[in-house]
Amino acid sequence: MLIGGFDDASSRPGALIFNSWGPDWVNGPTRHGQPEGTFWADADTIDSMLQQGDSFALSAYLGYPALTIPPYVLY
Repeated sequence: MLIGGFDDASSRPGALIFNSWGPDWVNGPTRHGQPEGTFWADADTIDSMLQQGDSFALSAYLGYPALTIPPYVLY
């Protein structure tokens, strides 16, 4: 899954989640012209997900500190 955007100005702040399941697995209200198959998760849910320690950030933002991500081996 990928957090592709966030909305902290909404009455229900959260992040837009992209996944690999395609466009037809979810329906319901959308906002900001989001792509089909994506969904919004509440900020508290996103916070819980990120605190599990198995997420990382990719960024081209100047000033973002470079991190060495260890290679992972699947057995």
